[in-house]
Amino acid sequence: MTDSEIKQLFAQTDQRLAELIKSQAETDIKFKETDRFLKEIGKQVGGIGNVNGRILEDQIFYALERRPNLNGIAFDAVSRDWKRRKDDKEAQFDIVLETETAVGVVEVKQRLEHEDVVRFAEKTLPAFRDFYPDLSAKKLIAAVAGATIDDAAFQAAVGYGFYVLTPEGDTLKVLSDKVKVY
Repeated sequence: MTDSEIKQLFAQTDQRLAELIKSQAETDIKFKETDRFLKEIGKQVGGIGNVNGRILEDQIFYALERRPNLNGIAFDAVSRDWKRRKDDKEAQFDIVLETETAVGVVEVKQRLEHEDVVRFAEKTLPAFRDFYPDLSAKKLIAAVAGATIDDAAFQAAVGYGFYVLTPEGDTLKVLSDKVKVY
C-alpha cells in the first residue's frame, strides 16, 4: 500500500467519521423531540385520569347528597373537598358527611388499590382529627369508594373497618358494612 493510498483511506475514514458524528447529532435531536413528545402524552394521559377521578368523585358525592346515608346512618350535611393548612402541613378530604353526633369521611379513587387504603387509614384519617379538632367529640366513620377495587384494597378496608362503596347507577352499593367507629 502506497503513501497516497493510505492518505486516501484516512481521508475516507475522516469523511465517514464526520458523517457519523453528524448523524449522531441528528439522532440526539430526534431523541430529544421524542422525549418531549412522550412527556406531553404523559401529561395528557394523566389529565384524562384526573378527569375520570373527578367524574367518579362527582358521582359518589351526588349519590350521597341525594341520599345522605351510610348503611343506616343518616347524615344532615354532605360536602366535598375539605382542605385545610396547619403549620407547614396540608390535608384534603374528598367527601365529608355530618350529623350532630358523627362525621363520615370518604376517600374516593377511580381505581382503589391497597396502598390507597393504607394511606387513608394511617395518614389521612388520623389527620382529620388534627385538622378539625372542633369535630373531635363526634364519632368518626370512614369509607373508601372506587369504580374498581382490587382484592387487596377490599380486604384492607374491611380490616380497618371502613365502608367500601362503589357506584351503581345513580346510587351507591355498599360492598362492606363491617364498620369501626373511630
